[in-house]
Amino acid sequence: MGNRIICTLFFVCVVAFAMAQTKEQVRKELKRQNIPHSEIVLAQARLETGNFKSDKCRKHHNLFGIKHNGKYAKYPNWQSSIHDYKKRISSRYKGGDYMLFLKKIGYAKDPNYNKKLKNIIKYENKD
Repeated sequence: MGNRIICTLFFVCVVAFAMAQTKEQVRKELKRQNIPHSEIVLAQARLETGNFKSDKCRKHHNLFGIKHNGKYAKYPNWQSSIHDYKKRISSRYKGGDYMLFLKKIGYAKDPNYNKKLKNIIKYENKD
């Protein structure tokens, strides 16, 4: 029983570490590609991928739930996913409230999408 608990705790720690590393890498890449409102976009990636754990993220590097021809897009790496987001989404942004922009372009069907993003950001900024 004790070994099971230790193995479980080890696994949880490894997953948490990997998620933190991925989050920081994505944050840096968003800045490198000059994505506006990178804090909100990072929250989108976390929400869309279940903290970078979904199959569409891990197998297909799709950070934002972007679809091509009605199917989730597949990318060779997550940097390409960010580049596609920049090309398809952030390039249309002309200023103002970014979350309102996301709502206006119909980014997500979930009526609570922006509220969920705000909660992720609030959690991130908690001291």
